[in-house]
Amino acid sequence: MLFRSTLVAMNRVVSFVRAALALCLPWLLLVLVLAAVRPMAIPDEGRYGEIGRWMWLSGDWLTPRLDGIPFFHKPPLLYWLEAVSVGAFGAQGWAVRLAPLLHAVLMLIGLYTVTRHWAGEVVARRAALMLGSSLAFLVGGQYVNHDMLVACWISLAILCFGWSFASGEVPHAGWARAGFVACGLGILSKGLIGLALPGLVLLLWIGWTRQWRKILHLPWISGLVLWALITVPWFVLAERHHPGMLSYLFGTHQFGRFTATTFNNARPWWFYGVAVLVLWGMWLPWTLVAGWQAWRRQSPVVTLDSSASGTSAPVVQLRALAWIWVLAILGFFSIPNSKLLGYALPVVRSEEHTSELQSHSFISYAVFCLK
Repeated sequence: MLFRSTLVAMNRVVSFVRAALALCLPWLLLVLVLAAVRPMAIPDEGRYGEIGRWMWLSGDWLTPRLDGIPFFHKPPLLYWLEAVSVGAFGAQGWAVRLAPLLHAVLMLIGLYTVTRHWAGEVVARRAALMLGSSLAFLVGGQYVNHDMLVACWISLAILCFGWSFASGEVPHAGWARAGFVACGLGILSKGLIGLALPGLVLLLWIGWTRQWRKILHLPWISGLVLWALITVPWFVLAERHHPGMLSYLFGTHQFGRFTATTFNNARPWWFYGVAVLVLWGMWLPWTLVAGWQAWRRQSPVVTLDSSASGTSAPVVQLRALAWIWVLAILGFFSIPNSKLLGYALPVVRSEEHTSELQSHSFISYAVFCLK
């Protein structure tokens, strides 16, 4: 009996790996070609790529440096991965682009996994194709900056905690711990938003779906230990060697950028609302197909009543999570005075929060296709 159950589990794993590879390999090959043939974009890719290259050459894995000067605008995860890639493959443009590329693949696999479990293979494949075919995702997956990294870990944190809460009356401990790990890596990617944005989305969703009691059953001790092991050491060591680093990173480049009006690219509060409508417009064929299929089934596309739609309660909860995800991220990024559209064309550079906003909007809309 044990052998049979083990064999069934192995067959499921093999089936999942085959499906994931068939889905991701064509996208990965396309983006690798783009990463290899496209020249480095200035200033972002040149700046961030050089920091990773110098980290490998100098052997100083603690302090990111640009032209020899400590560069603490962002935490170091991108630079660590770039340094490893440069050490393995040499100082090539495509080598420093491997970090965002692999994070994009991880985001695709995460979306596919969650959707496949709760809504089946067909919907999971469609959701992953929608995300992978978006212009923002294609560009962000081979553009050297922190945006795809933090978008990936924030997305995985929300998906893992969402899966955990949707698993029953008691949250699934394993998926919750994975969510804590993702939050830690999100902070190492781009700072406080790696924790703040998953927290904002999940708290709004938990309140909307009345799941407050489940919070008490999360594996808080083991989860926070994992989070701290990932997050705390570098910040403590960097502050010890460079006093004032925490104030500069979190004060000037986190709170300061969010609240000040002195940074570049000032835009009105409704800027991202229009941007998201334009970006969703690129998905109009997918939207029409999903709407047509929903109309043929004579069931509404969006409903929070599982008994009326014939949809299981966890899927209804995850659908609500997708909507809250879009609206919360959109509202959050509409607050700062500094805003960028980004990714209008493959050659247009992306800075600050634009990539995160677009990636979260896309992946949320894909999860929303659960039916």
